Amino acid sequence: MCQGENLDMGLAVVLPSQQPPFGRDESVLIDPSGKIVSIYQKAHPVAGEENLRLVAGNGQIPVVASPYGRLATVVCQDRDFLDIISRVGQANADILLVPGGDWREIDPYHSQLATFQAIEMGSSLVTQVDGGLSVAVDYEGNVLASTDFYSTDPQLMVAYVPMQGVHTIYATIGDLFAWLSIAGLVVLIGFAIARRRKAGKAEAAVPSEEPHPVS
Repeated sequence: MCQGENLDMGLAVVLPSQQPPFGRDESVLIDPSGKIVSIYQKAHPVAGEENLRLVAGNGQIPVVASPYGRLATVVCQDRDFLDIISRVGQANADILLVPGGDWREIDPYHSQLATFQAIEMGSSLVTQVDGGLSVAVDYEGNVLASTDFYSTDPQLMVAYVPMQGVHTIYATIGDLFAWLSIAGLVVLIGFAIARRRKAGKAEAAVPSEEPHPVS
């Protein structure tokens, strides 16, 4: 299957156990010779049934050099977590491949987040989603192609994706600016409260003048 092509294949690997967790959710990258060049294990199983039956991975993202740029892969909702998505940008991945599975209630909203994530990482992002919106997005957030599980027939997506990404400040500092903004707001609120209290004490310290009797 892999002769002459780079394939990103999502595999469910079952562990020999009669007790939960029973398996692990992995994305496997195979090169044109058929050799497995990277395996990523889902680090954030969905809360509920999946969290009970899957072994969580360590979140380490392998990045593989290829004729099409530096390729990285994660699984499904792992791309929603800052600790995962920031590593993709820090590793200077050019293209992030994301196999996943959604459901109607979060379609197409979950996949639409890919536009922001691609901009944050500075990497193009291709996500193939069972039960949702599959989309290819470049590092500027432009949607290059899409197909929806519930409304598109046939389920086929072809896109020309940039082979080189860009470095972004967000990949380096993450949400630091947002946290600094929150800290600055707290300081300003505290300053305003302290100033108001000081002004109130000053007014209370000023003696009031006695009214003059009128004859």
